[in-house]
Amino acid sequence: MDLNNEPIGQCSYEMDIKKEPIGQCSYQIDLNEEPPVGHTSLLEEIPTIFHPYIMRIQNVRGDGNCGFQSMTVCLGYDEDQWLYVRQQLLDELLSSYDDYARVFSGCEEVLNSLSFSESPTPKEYWMLMPETRVLISNRFGVILHFLTNEGPITFFPLWRGPEELQYHHVLTISLVYDDHYVMVRLEGEYPMPPISALWIRHKPTKPHQQLDGKLCISRV
Repeated sequence: MDLNNEPIGQCSYEMDIKKEPIGQCSYQIDLNEEPPVGHTSLLEEIPTIFHPYIMRIQNVRGDGNCGFQSMTVCLGYDEDQWLYVRQQLLDELLSSYDDYARVFSGCEEVLNSLSFSESPTPKEYWMLMPETRVLISNRFGVILHFLTNEGPITFFPLWRGPEELQYHHVLTISLVYDDHYVMVRLEGEYPMPPISALWIRHKPTKPHQQLDGKLCISRV
């Protein structure tokens, strides 16, 4: 897996903020049309402070696997490979179950949410946040931005300092309409969302390099 490569061949909706929308194959919300009744536009579901830095929003199918599909797209895979991401996160949890049980409560609920492999997916098997973002950062060695209008947040890999990662890759997903996830690409010197209190509580104990309030990283 090369996180520096652009995703190719995704069967999903892709939106370049600076260009006309391209590539419609399977998606829940068509950005060329009016949003669903009772909903705002997709962009309005993302905190306005990040709007100047959004280069792309990529929607995925709304079949209950959207959280895993959006992560799959972030990692550079086709959205249809969401089961691979599910399995990787399940393996991560099982490989260090006792450690994760000390980090967050409800490990059994997270385990149950990952133990499904069909589409469409019942609600009890949807991506469970905020717990799953811990698994994402640790398994793939990435910095994860999670954007919501209720409060964006940043999560770093646990148990590993920045000097242990060859590259500082940043992935961004956003929760929209309260129950749907999309991939977002941020570029430029955007304001970093606050660091998760969960990460601060359980962060590596070895000395860390100071970031001086800025992220000098390779973004995906």
